[in-house]
Amino acid sequence: MSLRSMVDGFGCASVDLAKSGEEAVSLYQQSRHQIVLCDYNLGEHQNGQQVLEEISLRGWLSPDTIFVLITAETSLSMVMGALEFRPDDYLSKPINKANLKTRLKRLLEQKSELSDVYKALGQHDYNLARQRCAHHIKQKSRYRGQCYRLLAEILLRQDKPADAKTIYLQMIEVRASLWALQGLAQSLFMLNEFDACIDAAQQVLSDNPRAIDAIDLIAQCYVAKHDYRQAYDFIKQAVHISPRSIKRQRMAASVAAQCNDKQVELRALRQIHELGAHSVQADPDDNVRYLNTLVAYSGDATGVERRRMVAETQEQLTRFTRAAKHDDRLRQQSTILQAQLALTQGDAKVAEKLLTQVFEDAPEMMQHQDELTIKMLQQTLTEAKMSEHQQHIEQQLKASRQQHQAREQQAAQSASNVRGIKQYEMGDYITAIDSFRDALSDNADSTAITLNLVQALLKHLPPGTDRLKVRDECTRLLNQQRFLQPNNPRYKRYQMLKAKIHQL
Repeated sequence: MSLRSMVDGFGCASVDLAKSGEEAVSLYQQSRHQIVLCDYNLGEHQNGQQVLEEISLRGWLSPDTIFVLITAETSLSMVMGALEFRPDDYLSKPINKANLKTRLKRLLEQKSELSDVYKALGQHDYNLARQRCAHHIKQKSRYRGQCYRLLAEILLRQDKPADAKTIYLQMIEVRASLWALQGLAQSLFMLNEFDACIDAAQQVLSDNPRAIDAIDLIAQCYVAKHDYRQAYDFIKQAVHISPRSIKRQRMAASVAAQCNDKQVELRALRQIHELGAHSVQADPDDNVRYLNTLVAYSGDATGVERRRMVAETQEQLTRFTRAAKHDDRLRQQSTILQAQLALTQGDAKVAEKLLTQVFEDAPEMMQHQDELTIKMLQQTLTEAKMSEHQQHIEQQLKASRQQHQAREQQAAQSASNVRGIKQYEMGDYITAIDSFRDALSDNADSTAITLNLVQALLKHLPPGTDRLKVRDECTRLLNQQRFLQPNNPRYKRYQMLKAKIHQL
């Protein structure tokens, strides 16, 4: 019996059928279905995991929606990948109608009894959601365990890890469930209590060695402690268990680079490149880092391995160059990568000609503070032994950074920005937004003021707010700062605000 026939037999009011992942995302965005039954294998483009990933990260997944992933895949990496974004349930083929009905009935009963909580969450009224969770707990609902869990997760979302920690500790006193231990570890991480976080996560692993979230947290703790060798051991373990996560592979590439393991770094970057083909988490800079590392690795390889690596580099670089035609930044990066490849093949004249072209665009890169492309250019000029060009770039870059820093300091000290900060701290978000807008009109390139405005816009979201309009404005503002790199002191805040925008 087909899945459609089973569902029709359950008496559903209406059923939509999507023939691809992209169509499924579009249909859900329009209708916010109560139940989504999604096959993992959806053809050449998006798979079921990526459908759940996109509607989750874009903030479209309604809290009262039941999302069930269905798959015939049984490999560990596929199963773990399917569970990354916590579907409500996971079913293996072949599907039994009676089993499906029982599972859906159980999930619907829970969603129904806690519907007032999920409604408040859907409206992003987290204080009301917490009140309603507390009411269900007081009434001794049969789902009070779920209410405690929701209550703690809401507190984490509100950036109140100390309060969440208290709830998790209370739950652990009753019963040391894995979700409570994992939540405690997350709270401790947010409180920068890294050693305690590692201890809590290790307790999770003692009961479930494949608890991927716990392994990730331990790796993140060691990165925060700058103990990259320990982080390396745990992130390799995490990638082995569940490799189909772009976020995890990014961390693996970063830690491998710190540990000078080019092979593992390249493997992680290649995975990011492949996973990003149909993922909402794709970032153009991922492809650049992959190609940059690929070119360098092919230059160090020998024999058959070198020929294979050069062929892969040429194929990927051709695709990248084709996609870069209408984007100046990507075109510059493509030209630098072509120069790097020419150097590995011993063609210094071609490399010099290509680098001279990009050298002329250097002032524009510096104006945008495009650290990634500048670093690529500097590295390749050094390899090409173009010392005069390299010295000139260093002088320009030093002057540009000093000018940018002076402009940032002046912008941060502007009367309207200082006024906006005071208004924000007093909780007067509407007036603060106006002040930050005034400050930005006089300092259009300021990273600090842009982030201040975005933070204020995200803070002021009363009931009835057009969240899509706010999200679009915040996205546009942050897009102006898209060249920020991890070495920038404001990068962490930039990434945090990006994550909050996705929750709108």
